[in-house]
Order: sequence, then C-alpha cells, then structure tokens
Amino acid sequence: YNTQPSLDAQGSLARVQLRKLDQIVSKRKHSKETVQRLFEKYIPDVYVPDAYDERTEVSWFATPIRTKEKTKLVNFLEAHGVQTRNYFCNSAIEQPFLRKFGKSEDFPNSKILTEEVFFIGANPNWDERHFTYLEEVLKEYSNG
Repeated sequence: YNTQPSLDAQGSLARVQLRKLDQIVSKRKHSKETVQRLFEKYIPDVYVPDAYDERTEVSWFATPIRTKEKTKLVNFLEAHGVQTRNYFCNSAIEQPFLRKFGKSEDFPNSKILTEEVFFIGANPNWDERHFTYLEEVLKEYSNG
C-alpha cells in the first residue's frame, strides 16, 4: 500500500502554485518590508537585514530580527499572540555536523545568532489588520 501522494497530484498542485508565484513573492516582500519598518520604528537597537544588493530578488520566508533585547521582546510578542521562531535553537557551531570546525568560543558570531536573532514569518496572507496589530504590540512594548 503506497501512502505517498501520487506524482500527478503533486504536479497538479505545483502548477497551480506556480501560477501564483509572482503574487506570493510580492506579498512576502511586502510582509517583510512592513515588519521591518515597524520593528525599526519601535525597537531602538534592532537590525533587520536587507537583500545583498539591488540585483538580488529575495522571496522572504521570514523576517530575521536582531536585537540585544531578544529574550524580553520575544516573550512579550509571544504573550501577545505574535509567533516568533529562533534562528537557531542553540549555537550553530554546536550542531553535530559543524563541531569538526571547532568550539563555539572560536565562532563568536554563532553566539550572536543564538542570543540576539529570531524571526517572524513573512506571511503572504497577512493584511493590514495583522500589521496594525503588530504595530500596537510593538508600540506597547516600547512604552513599557
């Protein structure tokens, strides 16, 4: 008994999604730019990376956010229903397949990724209602 979906069904779904690809990429880009603008407006030390250069076309899966206030900010966002994710669950260099390159102390940037970086999904389905709510939460955080 084959529990895998048929390749025909997968192909059909892919064809439908490919027709929407430009729209999805555009919405993800809008989501990332809006989330970035809101965080930069309310969180003083925040850093949100941009595309490498103007020739780079990125379909943002998420908005990476760096701040020294990560733990406090993430706890506040989560308590207010804004889902976040860690960039790494622990130091990147602690991953078993990377240990052969050295100890985590030898790679201070991996510690920064762990302690200061998280992300919020660049959801193509977010509308102004979602962005307004995020802005209210960030405003409350910045006033607290």
